[in-house]
Amino acid sequence: MVPVHFDFRVNRECERIAFHAYTQTPSILIRSLDLIHVASASVAKAEAIVTADGRMRKLAAALGFKVFPELQ
Repeated sequence: MVPVHFDFRVNRECERIAFHAYTQTPSILIRSLDLIHVASASVAKAEAIVTADGRMRKLAAALGFKVFPELQ
């Protein structure tokens, strides 16, 4: 067995980001695993996120991340 370390900062960031997403007008609908990815990037102080998922792109952009690949 490999020990797993759970970082509670990611949990708190998930709650903060979910609140932000659902209080937007219109709400930004986000899947739970995408929320964890965005929260993890936020906790890690990432500047950019790479995704092709429309919902995740919208949320990441709303939070100030650079989103790649750039779509035209």
